[in-house]
Amino acid sequence: MFTITVNEGHQGTHRFFTGAVRWGVLDRMLVFPEDLQELDDDSRMQRGLAKRRLQDLQKYLLDAPDHFFSALTLVILPRDLTRGAAEATEDDFEWDYKFERMQVPYPGQYRPGVLHLSGDVMLFPADGQHRAYAARMALSEDPSIAREEVPVVLLAFDEANQVRQLFSDLNLNAKPVSKTVGYDFETRDPIALIAKQVMSEVALFDGRTQRRSNSLPASSADVVTLNSLVQGSRAILRGLAKHAHPGLSNDETVAEFTDAHGVDGAGKEVAAVWSSIVDAFDSYWGQVTSGLMTAGEVRQQYLFGHGLGWVSLGTAAGELIEQYGTTWGMHFKRAVQSFDWKRDAAVWAGNATILNPTTGDYRVNNTGPAINWLAKTIVAAA
Repeated sequence: MFTITVNEGHQGTHRFFTGAVRWGVLDRMLVFPEDLQELDDDSRMQRGLAKRRLQDLQKYLLDAPDHFFSALTLVILPRDLTRGAAEATEDDFEWDYKFERMQVPYPGQYRPGVLHLSGDVMLFPADGQHRAYAARMALSEDPSIAREEVPVVLLAFDEANQVRQLFSDLNLNAKPVSKTVGYDFETRDPIALIAKQVMSEVALFDGRTQRRSNSLPASSADVVTLNSLVQGSRAILRGLAKHAHPGLSNDETVAEFTDAHGVDGAGKEVAAVWSSIVDAFDSYWGQVTSGLMTAGEVRQQYLFGHGLGWVSLGTAAGELIEQYGTTWGMHFKRAVQSFDWKRDAAVWAGNATILNPTTGDYRVNNTGPAINWLAKTIVAAA
């Protein structure tokens, strides 16, 4: 039997209990979708696990001393899923959970107590399965995590459809923040910190960087999003690092370079590269800074001012830095100035831009493959 001090609550038709449990204890009781083979596709209660997300969360737990996971929503499952979880009564010897309310000296909605879970029950994450499984992975590398506590919300199982609906409600009604907002609030990731340094040190970006959305409408006076700056800065930093430490892997080189220069020093080098990229398009951006054109007008006519353009230019610059070192700028400028950067130029059609046959307009194809194609096209012209 497992006992936890909780607070009882009610929301909608749900009765729930909130508390905190050590990872080591919780891990022994957790079950995941693959553990419940008796459930078919119409009754399965969770999506499958995403391997890449698990690896990122595991790394976060192991590498970030100030890591913190929000509450897991856990369903108290009986071994027999053809029935609901049974609450103990005075005359019942067969039960799955029992809540003993504590006496409080004042009235109100604060209802503390002790929740007892029988040794037969399992805990199934209706929300937070990636966090829970990542913790299991992290435990195998760092057993001390077993002593850390995670907040939990516990609900008694009724039927599979109840858990399916909980999963739907918790995910469809949640609105994740954009990557740009996430990076704006980031205080640990050196790439995000470097991108924010670039945002203030490069004259064109200072006061013209979108920090709330991943997209720029035609009316926006901003020239770039923070998300695009992070992606481009990552590629530039990798190029600088690979040129300085050619024998190491990508992750090792970036860490080595950042450690050697410090985040501020690395940020200044990345900012200098961005300044050179901007200078290569000075005939266009100079009109924006002088007030002759708006940033929206540049995006309307040309490809380089879109997120696709910024990330591709940063990626190409990083590859050229790795290849040519300090002379990369000469090769980069020659390459980019050899192209017609108008959105309807034939060179981009079918890759960086897609023709709308109805309107005759070309839309920017802001996808990973298109970004890679454009970056390689620039490097090939260098």
